[in-house]
Amino acid sequence: MLDAQQAIDIFVFSVRDGFVQVSAFVAVTVLLFSDIQYRTGGRLVTFLEENERLQPLAGGLLGLTPGCAPQIVFAGIYAEGGIPFSALTANAISQDGDALFPLLAIDMKAAIVASIYTTIPALIVGVLLHYFWPFAQFGFGVVG
Repeated sequence: MLDAQQAIDIFVFSVRDGFVQVSAFVAVTVLLFSDIQYRTGGRLVTFLEENERLQPLAGGLLGLTPGCAPQIVFAGIYAEGGIPFSALTANAISQDGDALFPLLAIDMKAAIVASIYTTIPALIVGVLLHYFWPFAQFGFGVVG
């Protein structure tokens, strides 16, 4: 039987270890996206801006990446007016967030199925918003 101090030690170690691992993955993912943007001279965001029909699809598919980094990147692009609300919404729906990490470690098949279950509705909602709600075609641009 665990005493209180052992339980606290296990909790603190688990939280600290998980925080460091998730934070590192998010940082690397954001840096990778930034590096791609830098090396391509911003052509990735430009491509998204110029290919309106692909924006909700790109948002939904980028949500397949584990962790919250794609949502952080997409929120920044949206805030600067680079993508429409429909793409941001598709990304938010498909995003499994940091909860996918433990599932990947425990049951890869379940993680894949869960990602499919969030991505299909994300793509549908993103496309429907884009074509049937006029305001969703534009980024509201809260920054810049």
